[in-house]
Amino acid sequence: MDEIVMNYFIVNGFKEVAEAFVKDTGMKPGVPLDSIQNRMEIRKAILEGDIPKAIDKINELNPKLLANQEKIYFMLQQQRIIELIRQGPEKIDECLKFARTELAPKAAKNDELLAEMEKVMALLLFSDPVNSSVGDLLSNERKEKVVVALNDAVLTSQCQSKDPELLHLLRKLTYQQNELKERLGIDFPEITNFKAATFKLPEAKSSSPSTDSKSE
Repeated sequence: MDEIVMNYFIVNGFKEVAEAFVKDTGMKPGVPLDSIQNRMEIRKAILEGDIPKAIDKINELNPKLLANQEKIYFMLQQQRIIELIRQGPEKIDECLKFARTELAPKAAKNDELLAEMEKVMALLLFSDPVNSSVGDLLSNERKEKVVVALNDAVLTSQCQSKDPELLHLLRKLTYQQNELKERLGIDFPEITNFKAATFKLPEAKSSSPSTDSKSE
C-alpha cells in the first residue's frame, strides 16, 4: 500500500508530501525526489511561455530524452514559435527564421510533423490569430497538452507509469463492480462515489412466511 501511495505522490508531482511520507514510513522511493521538482519547474516554464528554459531543464534532468522523443521535441519547438507569434508582428521574421532552421528539416521527412508545422505557421496569416480557425494553438489548453505529453515522456524514461497506480486500481474496481452487478446480478455493498467513499447497500429482501398445507 505504501508503494501505491508514494507512486501517487510522484506521478502527480507532490514533492513535499512525498518527502514527508518517506520520513514517516522509512520507505525508499523508486526515483530521486528531486526529479519531481524538476518536472514541476519544466511545467512552470512551459505555462509561462519560456520554452528555451523548459528545454534546458529537460536536458538537465535527462540529456537523452528529447533526442529519443522526436515528436515531443518538435512539439516544444512548435510551442516556441507559438510564443513568438503571441508577442506580435514584430516577431514574424524571427518566427520564419526559426521555422526554416529548426522545424522545416524535420517536417520534410515526416508528413504528420509537416501538417503540424503548417497549422502553426497559418497563425501568421491572420491579423487576429486568437480568433482565427487555428486560434486554439494560442490557448492555455494547448500549453497543458504540451505539459502532459512531456510529463508522460519523463515518467516513462524513469520507468514510472504515466498514470498513478491508484487510478489503475480504481478503474479495475469499477469494472469488477459492473461485472458483478450487470452480468452476474449479484447484490453487494457498491461504492457509488470514490471521492466521498459512499456506499450503496443491497436492498433487504422481504421474506413472506411459508404456510404448510395439510391434506386431510
